[in-house]
Amino acid sequence: MTQSSEVFFCKSCLTPSTRPRITWYDGQICGACTWAKRKKEIDWNARQNYFRSLHNRHPIATIPFGGGKDSIWVAYRVKKMGWADPILMIVLPHMETEIGKWNRENMCRSWQRINIELKEEKYRSLARKYFVEQGRPKHPWETAVSAVVINQTAQLGQQAICVYGEDGEVEYSGNEQKDWRDPISKEWLMKHYYYDHLDWDMPTDDEFDKIFFTQWSNFENWNPLEHAAFAESIGMKVRPVRSIGTLERRCQISDSLESIHKYLQFVKYGFGRATSDLSILIRAELETRDICILQCEMYDDEYPIEHHKEFLDYFGMSDKDYWNVIREHTNWDLIEETGDFTPREVQGVVVSKPFRLKEEFVKVRRQT
Repeated sequence: MTQSSEVFFCKSCLTPSTRPRITWYDGQICGACTWAKRKKEIDWNARQNYFRSLHNRHPIATIPFGGGKDSIWVAYRVKKMGWADPILMIVLPHMETEIGKWNRENMCRSWQRINIELKEEKYRSLARKYFVEQGRPKHPWETAVSAVVINQTAQLGQQAICVYGEDGEVEYSGNEQKDWRDPISKEWLMKHYYYDHLDWDMPTDDEFDKIFFTQWSNFENWNPLEHAAFAESIGMKVRPVRSIGTLERRCQISDSLESIHKYLQFVKYGFGRATSDLSILIRAELETRDICILQCEMYDDEYPIEHHKEFLDYFGMSDKDYWNVIREHTNWDLIEETGDFTPREVQGVVVSKPFRLKEEFVKVRRQT
């Protein structure tokens, strides 16, 4: 049983102690906030010089690309570092939004690209499997973005560097678990991304050794807000209204499946999309914690009711079975069911609020 006294929140941002793999430092400050301050002391020029030096050994660069703000930013930065013609590796998403498709097809349009299409039957069955068993419907896509891209990079038959986006274990939990100079190993991927459940082909060990697989956040102060501003300035389309569960219009807008992925995060751990986005603003010193708490209470528990029928069709489920899966993965120590499935429009998006964070934990967050 989770008691309110056992759950606490970062005194700097809104991150709760329920977040998986979170680290904590003196004064009840989460690892992400601690890392945000530590990054200011890093010699990023020296790190970028090291990155440039990799060109001699790895003249080919591949970049997982979806047309979103972060992959656009990484593509342009890698090109500026000396790789004149990076190859964009595109794992085509399911339940793609119109805006997401436009950005994918039109951003960096003239660049080399390889489209990777996941087999419909296999991918959908895996999405349903992880939804039912783990409450993680996007897990097969998340692993494909690295595993399949690495495999395709290996098939180029040349020494290549494959540059991913951010190291989430560092950026969002603040725990440095590997040397930034070293390529990412299969073992690290299995532990932190695949969780020992890999459904896609990986290169052989000999092929893997030819690839320098790394993350751009190792070589530059990772700043999603800067990435979004840059991508929008060169033509990336954004939502006309905010995304469900947050105030953001520019982030994670490629597919509708993202909204149920984030909602499951809320019912499992007691924090949703607004908590994550607002905490980034706090770390960037663009907003105060007190104001963000009010916004979090307004948006964090929004269910994407406007996509509900799409989810039922995609997973091949009845309404009853679908909600039973949601309930199975709900942490009832943190969350309570309101029974309010009524669709309502809130600032341009249609939502409902069938579950909410228990008041005792709302109070803990306010009093932190």
